[in-house]
Amino acid sequence: MLRTDQAASNNMGAVHGGTAIAAAATVAETAIAEADRPALRVRSLRIHYPRPTVHDVPAEVDAFVRYHGRTLALVDVTTRQNGTERTLTRVIAEH
Repeated sequence: MLRTDQAASNNMGAVHGGTAIAAAATVAETAIAEADRPALRVRSLRIHYPRPTVHDVPAEVDAFVRYHGRTLALVDVTTRQNGTERTLTRVIAEH
């Protein structure tokens, strides 16, 4: 879940973009974490905001791992509120 309270929002009532970026990076790294391999870390991230993520409404953040190799992973992360896509993020993680 993405934090959507007033502390994570701007003065216009939308969740701050930096909050969404941090959530996407964390969710991506969690999705590709494996106990028997060295951790891959986010090296590149591109986020799009098709609709504002509004404050005080629950938001779900989901990851879809498109590729996971030994030294590289590609993850798509989507934030949704009320079934509507709010952010779309492509994350590349490497050693």
